[in-house]
Amino acid sequence: MRSDNVIAKALRVAKILPWLALVIIQAPIVSAQQSDDLQQQVAQLKQQYEQEIADLQQRLAALERKVEQKTETKPTSGEKYSLTAQQAAQDLATPLEGNADQNEKSLQEQTTTDTTYVQLRDADTKIEKLEEQAKAFEFHGYLRSGYGLNGLGGQQVAFEAPGAGAKFRLGNEAETYGELIFVNNLVNPNHDRSKAWLSTEVMIEANTTNSASYANFPGGIGNDQFRLREAFVQAGNVIKSDPAAKFWAGERYYRRYHIDIDDFYILDMSGYGARPQFFFTNHVSLALEPGFDRVTASNGLYSGWLRKFTIAPQIGAGREFFSRPVLRLFVTYANWSDGLRGFVGGIPYARRTSGLTYGVQTETWW
Repeated sequence: MRSDNVIAKALRVAKILPWLALVIIQAPIVSAQQSDDLQQQVAQLKQQYEQEIADLQQRLAALERKVEQKTETKPTSGEKYSLTAQQAAQDLATPLEGNADQNEKSLQEQTTTDTTYVQLRDADTKIEKLEEQAKAFEFHGYLRSGYGLNGLGGQQVAFEAPGAGAKFRLGNEAETYGELIFVNNLVNPNHDRSKAWLSTEVMIEANTTNSASYANFPGGIGNDQFRLREAFVQAGNVIKSDPAAKFWAGERYYRRYHIDIDDFYILDMSGYGARPQFFFTNHVSLALEPGFDRVTASNGLYSGWLRKFTIAPQIGAGREFFSRPVLRLFVTYANWSDGLRGFVGGIPYARRTSGLTYGVQTETWW
């Protein structure tokens, strides 16, 4: 708007210049007194002209600085709609020529009928609602997956002692496993510690084979599994005298004590193992995992031991044991006693007492 006013004044000054030239040409015709008066008027016009030119130059310089500032400070995509809406509102709020009643009436008509203003206002409202919803929703999870082969050329199998309840994990997981956790913060989504909060949480667990399609074997052994493992509502900071107290109802994991190397939740340990990890850089490491299990069936069906060893070069997110995500190559060798022949290694090693697997795996959580 201000740039239009500056241009209009420049045009007015330009119109004065021809008349000024005409006056100077006709000056010799008038009398001496008139000549003095005319010279004085010319001097005043010249001073006024120079002042107008100086004002124009200052305003043009100011406009150029504003343009440069807007170019240097580009708003983000989220701020762009808000800034544009504010500019549109300011432009519409600029007083129009005429009396105050006419200005107010015209402003109301423009703000209610201007399509751009309405669209920008609605966009601002939608963005605010999306930001609130984004703060209220959380998505967490865990997954591991990969592909491997056994030493006889078929699909990877896991080496696990029968009845052990768990197996040593590194290079010994022949499935794709995931836990998807969805949290909705219904009260206090900003996690203000001074305020009460309430949320719902749901976790879906998937444990599938690495086959190309859904696995549905006779008898159910090795089938793909999808389960709703957690579904509960939880609240906290509802008692001023004890803000740390929490209340929940539903189904959830609660106080599980986990040993990572064999994916076992402590009740009774029946095997021994370790997983040392050697870092060469912040992202490259070598993991080793030896493991030993001894089992005996209560009905005397089997009795014996299993030994397993894995070597796995890895690329991970950091220089910590639990740094994730991680990509790893692995080679696993296992052997077992005659008493476990037919119970370890699945169909490929049903008649053997040793086996080998190798492959690639990824693991991450968030």
